[in-house]
Amino acid sequence: MIREVMDFGRLVGTSFLVLVASSVGWGDDSLRNDVRREHTTPWQRVFEATGLLPEEKDHYGPYEFAENEVFQYTAEGEWRRFTDDLVSFDVPAHKDFHVEMFSPDEKPELRISGSAVGTTDHSFQRVYRMTVGEEKAPYGLLLVTEAEWFDEGICLCGPIALRTFVNTDGGLLELSQLPGGNLKKVQVINGTHRAILFEWTHSAIRQEAYARIGCSLRFTKVAPEYGKAHWQRMVKERRGWKGALGWLRKGMSQAQVAELIGREPTEEDAHSLKYQWVERSEDQRGTQQTITLPFREGRLVQWSDEWYQWKKLQAPEGTLAWCEDIFDEGGDPFGDEKVPVSEEQKEIILESFLSAATARDLVNWDSWSHVLEDLLEEGVRDPRILPVVERRSEQMELAHPRTFSLLEILESEKRVPFVFKRMEYFLSEENEDGKFEFEIHNVFVNMSNESWDDPELKTRAAEFVRRGVVHKTQTIRKAAVYVVSLLPKEEALLVIQEALVDPDKGVRFSAALKVDRVCSESDLDWLQKLLEGEEDSSVRRALADSIQNLK
Repeated sequence: MIREVMDFGRLVGTSFLVLVASSVGWGDDSLRNDVRREHTTPWQRVFEATGLLPEEKDHYGPYEFAENEVFQYTAEGEWRRFTDDLVSFDVPAHKDFHVEMFSPDEKPELRISGSAVGTTDHSFQRVYRMTVGEEKAPYGLLLVTEAEWFDEGICLCGPIALRTFVNTDGGLLELSQLPGGNLKKVQVINGTHRAILFEWTHSAIRQEAYARIGCSLRFTKVAPEYGKAHWQRMVKERRGWKGALGWLRKGMSQAQVAELIGREPTEEDAHSLKYQWVERSEDQRGTQQTITLPFREGRLVQWSDEWYQWKKLQAPEGTLAWCEDIFDEGGDPFGDEKVPVSEEQKEIILESFLSAATARDLVNWDSWSHVLEDLLEEGVRDPRILPVVERRSEQMELAHPRTFSLLEILESEKRVPFVFKRMEYFLSEENEDGKFEFEIHNVFVNMSNESWDDPELKTRAAEFVRRGVVHKTQTIRKAAVYVVSLLPKEEALLVIQEALVDPDKGVRFSAALKVDRVCSESDLDWLQKLLEGEEDSSVRRALADSIQNLK
């Protein structure tokens, strides 16, 4: 669970997020305690392993540096060694710098810079919070948990160009580098535990300081039998031949590099080794990737800007991916400019859709219906289309994010019956597992957008709203409240009053948006009291705007 904290924006020129710990068991007896090693490898020696990437200006990194002198620390400032029973690492030797250790049960407040968006693992069984000053301005986080391998998640704050491995003091360090060579993330494993130094791109410290902390990170307890050969085998098992790139170093001979990679190069000469391969995903989209490793006088040197290249490969003609790419890229997925979709391509897409949509083992109806929608917008019409769409609209077990739109474009008489049937499906016990919740809002909105000239249809629509606003699923309550105007005004007012105190903030937000359409000036007093007691900032803003509109 993450929420925004603005208090420290003045200090470092940005906002921060709070990460709430996940509760995981912790047992010190599971730590490897065969041998206790001193910190023997200088951080500089570790950092030397990162010198292969071309030096260029990174477009990824922290925000403006804080004025506080601790945030201005470089690798050459005054440092000291922090050590406890589990980890050790270098930290600024400054009176205002603090390291605190917490377990998940203590629910510590953990701040980072910016928004961490991605799939990285933020759980921990012990966390080291690094802060500055009495305000506890966030400096860095170290997350430790039981794990045999590195976190493989991604964070969208910058691409990792190379993961370099360093076997030191019995453990294995992974130094994840941005395209310009800066360290984005550092992890260390010892066979049973993993420590992650939270991404540099979510801190407000200098790269030099982050690199020193990360390259000095060690477990104090390790397995004596875990040497370089052990870690190289594990990297190969987990990452395949490409993992070997992380063991390459400047000055290696071509023979040493070739042996480490363990794969025949696609091209080879006195000045380079080139490796080229093709990868395809399940949807048959593919890429051709090429790595070129340069040599001078038989020794590996710093790589050029073009050391890694890739190009998109077309999915086979007529596949779902091919059809999607034709529309997404404007008829020529691999050209430099968008061009109109050709008549021949339209015909191929139409036949591909009909073949897939009439298959007994239909999959991806939601994706194929999107392709059809694009095709219809191109002006394509065929008498075979409508019966297929109407038949599939009867199957409630399928996802239907665009079926209503298709029925509307095709002027089907089953448009309104489909909405009612879909609504009944969502409100019934048949959908107990809450599938297709992403559709619910659109179904309610589609229902409210109909003209409903027929009184019977109006009555049915209002009844669905009544059932929706008291449903146990908050997604349904939220969507039903959004179309509360389908109810008589007096009844709609009662619904809004209940929804504004709903436990779910999404429901309250939906109600706040509709206040100025349902309420009147006579309701301002109780609305103002609710506004003063509302804790969620987005609900407060929406409710304040609606109240202002009533005045």
